[in-house]
Formats: sequence, C-alpha cells, structure tokens
Amino acid sequence: MADQKRQLKALRSKAKLERKMAKKESGTYFANRLLAGFLISGLLALVGLVAATFQTSLLAIEQISFEGNQQITDSELEGATSDLLGEPLTTVSEAEVAAMLEDFLILESFAIQSRPPHELVIRIRERQPLASVFTTEGEFVFDAAGVRLNPVAGEDIPRIIVGDDPAESESYRSAVEVLLSLPLGLYRDVDEVRITSVDNVELTLEGGTVVIWGDKSQAKLKHEVLLTLIANQTDPVNFDVSAPLAPVVIFEDF
Repeated sequence: MADQKRQLKALRSKAKLERKMAKKESGTYFANRLLAGFLISGLLALVGLVAATFQTSLLAIEQISFEGNQQITDSELEGATSDLLGEPLTTVSEAEVAAMLEDFLILESFAIQSRPPHELVIRIRERQPLASVFTTEGEFVFDAAGVRLNPVAGEDIPRIIVGDDPAESESYRSAVEVLLSLPLGLYRDVDEVRITSVDNVELTLEGGTVVIWGDKSQAKLKHEVLLTLIANQTDPVNFDVSAPLAPVVIFEDF
C-alpha cells in the first residue's frame, strides 16, 4: 500500500512538472513569435521608407554642376543633361549620363557624385589636343590616342605627317611617343613630325632646323643632348641625335 502511494505521488509530481514545462515553452514560443513579428514589421517599414525616399522629391535633382571642363562649355553640358533634372539622385547611373554625353568626342571620361539633397556633380576629363594631321577631309586636331577632335583653328601644335588613320597607325603612335617624351619647351618648338619608319622619326623645329631623332629609346638623353647642341650653335644646322652618345651636327652648306 505504501508503495502504491509513493508511485501515485511520483506520478502527480511528474504530471505537475510537465504542465509547468509546457506552460513555459508555450510562453517562450509566443514571445519568439511576437519578436519575429516586430522584426519583420520593422524591416518592411524600413524598406518602404527607403523606397519612398528613392522615388519622392526629397532627393530630386535641382542643380547639375560640372567640373574639369575647359573646351566643352557648361551650357552645352547643361543642354545635354537637362533630362536629369527632377530625377532622384539615387537613381542616376553612369550609363544614363554616358548616353547623354556620347556626342562630345572631346570627352575622354567622366565621374558622377551626388551632393544631397539636390545637387549632382559631373566631373569631366577632356581629351587634350596633341598634334594636327592632314586627312582627306582637311586638317584636324587629334589627341594622343588618335581620336579626331576638331578642325584646325589656329592651334599652336605640331603637325604629324602620316598617311593612314591615326587611330590605327603605328607611325602615328611612334610620333606620339616621341612628342610625349619631350619637355614642354621643346615640344612647343616642334613644327612638324615625319615618320619614315617606326624606328626613324624626324622633327622639324620652328625656323626649319631638322632633327633626326631615330626611335623612341633614350628619349631623355636625346632631348638633353639636343638642347645642348642647339645652345652651342649659331649657324644654320641640322642635328642627328638618333645615337645620343655620338650626336652629329649637319651643316646645311656641307
């Protein structure tokens, strides 16, 4: 009889413990569900707020500023990008701006920057005129990459004599490498560049002095030797610095 009472008591204690555990688990489950609900609601509210901000006038473009442009005017750029006004800053892409600026051949690259709440900045990098080239359509200004920029209009730049398209010409690239290796003062003195081969470039300076330059190697030494030779000559002469350690002065009357 005593054993039965003890067993009955143990069963009651076990049942009581199971009810407590079930109640506790039920409360935890409810709390977890409630927390999850709050988190999901908060996330949805945040997404909605961000989406609303992206699409409303809170960040609408009211001003477009340009930096770095010298040859392209602000008014030209404003006209090309006017459709961006009123568009949210957050939705503007470089691809969209690139499509608007594609007609400006002188534009080499650009970058966009947002200045909230209402300003978009477009930083412009323009192609720099390097030389002129005679083509079947006339004489045009070209940049170092061989991109045709505009007809010659009094620019004080060297002329490269080349018979093929500068954009695809090995001869043009050889001439460009030589010109880019010159110090600014000497570059400005170059009137004409002739290329008889990629390894044989000739420069004609203002005043008619001819310089046999050779290939693109030892450029720094060549221009230092050339400047020294020029400084020490008063007679009309030409120079050969293709081998800069053994330069040659060629007298015109010789």
